[in-house]
Amino acid sequence: MGRRRWRPSSASRSPGTKGRSARARCCPRPALEIYFDGVRALPDGVWTRGSCPWCGGAAGYGDLLEDGRRRLSCHLCGGAWIAARLRCPFCESWNSRDLARLVAEDLEAAYFIEGCRACRGYVKGVDRRQRWNAGPPLVEDWGSPHLDLHAAREGYWRATPSLAHLLPPEAGDAR
Repeated sequence: MGRRRWRPSSASRSPGTKGRSARARCCPRPALEIYFDGVRALPDGVWTRGSCPWCGGAAGYGDLLEDGRRRLSCHLCGGAWIAARLRCPFCESWNSRDLARLVAEDLEAAYFIEGCRACRGYVKGVDRRQRWNAGPPLVEDWGSPHLDLHAAREGYWRATPSLAHLLPPEAGDAR
């Protein structure tokens, strides 16, 4: 007589499931940062993919640096690498018509959402030419859950969990 595994349906999962998913992604970061500390140097142009060159994680945040280059960051291991500005980090589409940029206004003018119309994935970011005092990518990402809600309303998905994903569905729909 074999053992049966119980797998909860999406309807019967507890509300804490999303929180456990977010914690599971964040917990290995300190150990991975130490592990990869000695090999973080990466010459420009060597890595052209949208995933992390060290751990293979999805891009969690994007910055436009002072010199105009795009830097993607991995929330799983803390790595950052230079990536092409006109390329989707998820489906790797080079078609500029597939790329959309949603820009915040007023006090948050330097913050943006880069989305791909082909795969509907998105990554948030900050233009450090305008917001030179912005914090580390993880802090900036977690400090802007309203941008995640806006991207979700526009029909985009995110590869890495954010604080907005911890809200119950009806709270995310409130305007």
